[in-house]
Amino acid sequence: MTKTILAALALATAPFATASAEVPVDWFDDAYKICSKGNTSEIVSCVEDERKAWDKRMQAAYKNLRREASEETVDQLMNAQQRWVDFRDSNCSFHGSREGSLSMIEGVECLRVLTAHRAQELELMLME
Repeated sequence: MTKTILAALALATAPFATASAEVPVDWFDDAYKICSKGNTSEIVSCVEDERKAWDKRMQAAYKNLRREASEETVDQLMNAQQRWVDFRDSNCSFHGSREGSLSMIEGVECLRVLTAHRAQELELMLME
């Protein structure tokens, strides 16, 4: 069962690994570890700064895709992006809503990772 889960995760992140020369973003990865040296408030702030950087990349890729989209597909792109944002926010809100200070970290880490994956996905679309 563990091998199946690992294989599924590898397939799920494969497009992101090829989007650029970057190492794929993953939960509690090296970028997170840099932030993990402080107390909960410092960790949350650091991870949030990372999320903001990914959000800028995601927004830039999204805007470029909108410019390149045909009239027929621009509405689909806008709808997909809004639904994706709704999913991300709802999913990460759940992670952050559980008891304990770790849930605060999980909530912001969820936002960082999902935003990074979406940024890389949109950047990959631009290269097609």
